[in-house]
Amino acid sequence: MTDLIARLEAAEAGSREFDREIMALHYTWERRHIGATCWDDDGGTCCPGAQHLDGVWVDPADDRWKTTAKDGFEFTTSIDAALALASRVLPGWEGEIDFGRRGFACLHPEQPYPAHLEYNAEASTPALALCAAILRAKGSEK
Repeated sequence: MTDLIARLEAAEAGSREFDREIMALHYTWERRHIGATCWDDDGGTCCPGAQHLDGVWVDPADDRWKTTAKDGFEFTTSIDAALALASRVLPGWEGEIDFGRRGFACLHPEQPYPAHLEYNAEASTPALALCAAILRAKGSEK
């Protein structure tokens, strides 16, 4: 995880590759049944009754799954997705984000908290900085 944090802080922009690495830390990849029928390009049924499987990311905490960026796991390019990840993996934590020339994020348990439980990160964007801070805080729990 230390290597990923360093790469996030050094990156010029977020990427799907970073998002997948972060997903792998917080979700599990499983084969799930996602449909009972396939459809052709004209909207007609091409293989009635067919069951097709695809891989999905599953949240071990509640068995919800995600398949695409529309599901909200573009953590390194969307501040909203990064904030949602922070609230999911660090419940009861709060922090600050700075949208200055570079992104800066600071996370800590809700007040009052000891100073040694503050995790900071700086990166080229606020979303990257927040992702690095989340990983730093989660790494401290182990």
